[in-house]
Amino acid sequence: MKLACQEGLVPGNSLPERLEKLAAWGYEGIEFWGGGLKERVAEIQSALKHSPVKVSTVCAGFRGCLLDADPAQRDLAMQDIRDLLYVAGDLGAVGLIVVPIFGGPRIPNLSPLATPEQLERDLLLKLLEDLVQTAEKAGAHILLEPLNRYETHFLRRLEQATALCDA
Repeated sequence: MKLACQEGLVPGNSLPERLEKLAAWGYEGIEFWGGGLKERVAEIQSALKHSPVKVSTVCAGFRGCLLDADPAQRDLAMQDIRDLLYVAGDLGAVGLIVVPIFGGPRIPNLSPLATPEQLERDLLLKLLEDLVQTAEKAGAHILLEPLNRYETHFLRRLEQATALCDA
């Protein structure tokens, strides 16, 4: 088993100091928040050269929402996710953690034609067709993260994420 920790949880005044502490504590990985990460790539790569700790993952940090009713919000999320997949690849991370939507549905209920969840599933699968191609080019995985019912109505259990991956 490999241990990793989110950068923001590690005490220290600089990235090299945080990496040194993680290594001393037996950690092998560090997770970075995706927001603003593109501008830090050179700093992170420089600090990693002198550390046994490697980047494990990039955690979200994208704008917009993949499952928003507004196409502009979906496009914003798609572009940021594409960019972050390349950043994750450049840093040697396994991939980018993606939560498709926080909170309740943003797509209307079209029952009996389809529930919001059915529409969201179909929409996410369609968007993933594009994102998977980017992930392959970037050398990073898309890591769908199920969350508890207080954080999202969609994708709350591991088997739901597995079913999306198998679709």
